[in-house]
Amino acid sequence: MDSVHDAILDVEGRLDLGDAYDNAFGIQTKALPQRYRLIHREQPVYSMEDEPWSGGKPFMMKFRDKSGLLKDRNLIELVQYIMQTRLRVANRIVQDEWEIDGKQLIRALHARDQPGKNISSFEDQMQRLPMAPTKMNKELVRTHLQLLSRFKASLDGSPRPKNRFMKHWIPYSIQDRLVLHIVLCTTASFLHETGRLPKVLLHIHRATTAQMLNEYISSPTLCTSDSAMLAVMQLILTSWYWSSTEELHAHMTGFKKMIQLRGGCQNLGMEGFTSKIALLNDAVIALCHDTEPVMFGQPGFEFDDPFRVPLQVNFNSPFLFNCPPFLIPSSSLRLHVTTAEILDGMRQLLQAIIELPDDAGDAQLSTIHLMAASMVAYLGQLPDQVVLESDGGRDLASDMSPGQKRKREEFDDPATSSRRLSVADSVGGRSSDDPPDMVYLCVRLTALIWARAILERVPTREVCSETEFIRIWSFAWAAGLDRWSSLSGIYAWMNIAIAPLCHATIHARMVKTLTVTTFTYMGTENWHVAADIASAALKVQAWLRKGRETKPTGAVSGAFGGEKAIEDFGFAFKENMPDLPDHRYENQAGEAEIED
Repeated sequence: MDSVHDAILDVEGRLDLGDAYDNAFGIQTKALPQRYRLIHREQPVYSMEDEPWSGGKPFMMKFRDKSGLLKDRNLIELVQYIMQTRLRVANRIVQDEWEIDGKQLIRALHARDQPGKNISSFEDQMQRLPMAPTKMNKELVRTHLQLLSRFKASLDGSPRPKNRFMKHWIPYSIQDRLVLHIVLCTTASFLHETGRLPKVLLHIHRATTAQMLNEYISSPTLCTSDSAMLAVMQLILTSWYWSSTEELHAHMTGFKKMIQLRGGCQNLGMEGFTSKIALLNDAVIALCHDTEPVMFGQPGFEFDDPFRVPLQVNFNSPFLFNCPPFLIPSSSLRLHVTTAEILDGMRQLLQAIIELPDDAGDAQLSTIHLMAASMVAYLGQLPDQVVLESDGGRDLASDMSPGQKRKREEFDDPATSSRRLSVADSVGGRSSDDPPDMVYLCVRLTALIWARAILERVPTREVCSETEFIRIWSFAWAAGLDRWSSLSGIYAWMNIAIAPLCHATIHARMVKTLTVTTFTYMGTENWHVAADIASAALKVQAWLRKGRETKPTGAVSGAFGGEKAIEDFGFAFKENMPDLPDHRYENQAGEAEIED
């Protein structure tokens, strides 16, 4: 399975970004957009296109390109290229084979294509996967390997070659029959969100998955197997992103019972990674809805990892209280001095809340109030924008591949760091060619939300408007996932503040996905750091709620499924997609026929 396992880092065929071509299917794609745009329908939320600093390429990475045509490319261009190629192929399959009535659709789904005489290595491996080798299933696997898996445990879409979790997850996700069909269902949900997959076909995948899962659950020997645990864990995320609240709660309840039958969370499979990811996913879902977790931190669901590793610098977060300060000259985080001061101040404020006793008196609460008021005043007098200067007005690390950049972050010279952290004395003094420091913008606005919420002792969603959420989210995209990957702990702190605002916006699914990815990345590299951040954040949220319950009476969780946001808004980056028809609501008559 080596060729399939490596496919996550490969781009198949001979590729030309100017006039790209998918040789396997002969689909010609349009040239890639020159700039990334974050668009809300017809109204631009944030665009870098007209900015004088938009010409940089902050998303650099290495692709394994056998043809030699890609070389070093802008990460967002490459991810967009993969997405456009996969969506065009999926669209062609839908138009050629799936735009038919319901009965034909069912027959076609279970049909098996005969392999051609000349089978490539990858195609041969696809034939051996435990699934019906239809064109659509193969395309779902390709999309899973080339696009979605890139962000499973990597915030910048560049999976680390030595990440032990990915070495387990990729083979397991395509070799295990049950987990593979969960992956097919998850990928089909994504393609439906983009408009490339009719809802009737998505329902067939969901029905197939449910039937297969029921077979496992009804078996005394399989109901708590590693495959079943991993499958239900993934289904919880799939339901949270794309499905109904009823389905989400059903999977949560079932998974909780499965863990109890298994005897706890200590080892659910994949050398403990299933346990770690399951607990962190539960914590992230709770954090994004400002509610109580179902399992994380609850009695009977403890997990102990005896192996402790030193803190990675990029995981440093205001929610970690025994870490080096952000404001140190030798830091490789490349933060503006004011940004570092804000983060250190927020750490002191959050730590004061965590250290409050359950029966805190008026004097202790008054101290917190004064600290929050002081932070609000401090943030209010800061400039709206600052500049983080670097050679030629560009971030030197942005010209490096991820591997080069990681080495740079690990062995950065303090003197060099000091030179690169030189700052303009005032906003007005900066050159028109200098980009504003997007990390500073995000950190300052996020700190204002936290400080105001603590000052009033209310959840962050009550002090953050949708406009403020959009501003922070847009600035974060402008900074780039590459940059946030080197600031993962700060990114988690930011997302926890704004995520409760996302659910009624077009960005809901992306916010949830990237928050999960952030914690998966941190948790698979350093479980204790990720767990400590999640625990501290949950305690702060509970304090802001004054301990009030947020889940409906009798419900397993206060979280809800993402189906409504997907139906209302569709895909967030529609304007960066190929000009293809929307198939989501086609074959409605066939769907009704199947349900009857």
